[in-house]
Amino acid sequence: MKAKMFILVVLLTSTFILSACADNDPKVPFTQLSFETEDNPSYIGSYFITRTNELNAKWDEWGEWTPLDFSSREVCFGMFQSDDFGVFRARSDYHWVEEGGCLKLQKRQ
Repeated sequence: MKAKMFILVVLLTSTFILSACADNDPKVPFTQLSFETEDNPSYIGSYFITRTNELNAKWDEWGEWTPLDFSSREVCFGMFQSDDFGVFRARSDYHWVEEGGCLKLQKRQ
């Protein structure tokens, strides 16, 4: 009985460790995104996306950046499901660049 319990614990533990170490880097879902020119002259870029978590709770997320805003200009795609969507806008001298599983607003060269 103790041997069976030990084997069960080892199997469950190894399954948990292997799944935790698996590639969990979300990819940028380009087919669910649209890219537009920023129409607000105060902003260099903005975005709007819907998100859904594992419990099927949904919410909207948005952000915008001005030229003087030096916070992170990065949007990642965790908790982004197949029925979620997003709109990304950038002024003509900026663009959205894929970096890892995220999009980053950068000034054009």
